[in-house]
Amino acid sequence: MRNPRLMVIVGLASAALLAACGGQSATIESPASEAVPAAFSDREASGEDLANAWFELLSMTGAPSGEFASDSAQVQAGIDLVRPYLDPAFTLVRSSGERYFASNYVPLDVDDYEVSDVVVTQPRDDIR
Repeated sequence: MRNPRLMVIVGLASAALLAACGGQSATIESPASEAVPAAFSDREASGEDLANAWFELLSMTGAPSGEFASDSAQVQAGIDLVRPYLDPAFTLVRSSGERYFASNYVPLDVDDYEVSDVVVTQPRDDIR
């Protein structure tokens, strides 16, 4: 079975190479009653589907579109939504030099995005 957290890591790594701005809207219900992208549970999802799913998940964090998170509860809700999809080995280094791991990652509040020109690698049959 494909590990959804590994898929997100690959999607996040791909996202660094992608231009952000329209994604897919297919969703399923998560245990937290938040709609999450269906690609995370689709064993046949393409790399582009997974990259779009990652940005769609990020678009569900923070404040409503066009607004900024105004309190720590909104930020924490975003962290709680994204954390189940991060591999324990997740590492992100932002352009400011800040380092984040699965335990302290604060997701960006992405409202609009477009993913294109995805190049997919598949080091094993169960990892894309």
